[in-house]
Formats: sequence, C-alpha cells, structure tokens
Amino acid sequence: MLRIKKISNNEKGVVFILVISIIMVMMILTISILSINTSQVVSTEEEVRRIQAETLAMGAMEYVVALAANGVMTDHTYASLFSKNMDGTTYNVLYSYGNSSTPPLKQINIQVNY
Repeated sequence: MLRIKKISNNEKGVVFILVISIIMVMMILTISILSINTSQVVSTEEEVRRIQAETLAMGAMEYVVALAANGVMTDHTYASLFSKNMDGTTYNVLYSYGNSSTPPLKQINIQVNY
C-alpha cells in the first residue's frame, strides 16, 4: 500500500517559503533605495549645470555692459560671446544688443545653452 505524507505537518516547506518571501522583500527594498539615490544624483547634476549657466550669464552680462559703455557695441548686434567647457559640459554664451521699447535705453539679452 502507498503511504501519503501529510502536507500540513511539513514545516520545512513553510520555512522555505518564508525565507524566499523575506529575500524578495529585501530585494525590492534594495532596488527602491538604489533608484532613489540614482535619481537624486541626476537631479543634483542638473542643478549644478543650471547654476553654472546662470553664473556664466551674469558674468557675460557684465562684460557686454562694459563693451556697450565703451562704445564697442552697435545696435542690433547678435553674436556668440564665448564657449566654455566645464566638467564635461559645453556652455555656449550668446548675446544680443539693441533698442528697447523705451528710446534712451538699450536692451541686452544673454542666452546660455548647454
């Protein structure tokens, strides 16, 4: 006669399922933490590039104002001021100079592309 083992008394199988479940939960938590850290690094790098571009734009504005004050600039000037490579990112600084809506004033636009 064939003997059938009762599943309800098999505690080894329950422990195995519990261990597999704990490992799965730990893997999911680890992947979640790594994903959060990676996205924070990417957003921090983008913020650094934005701040560097803003700083370059402020410096370019001072430079263009000095050129305009010395009479070097003519109306409707649009040109590339310079390109700068910082930390593997190339920043192109463009400017335009011309008449504004209020006649005695001139308008200066600075654009930084990266």
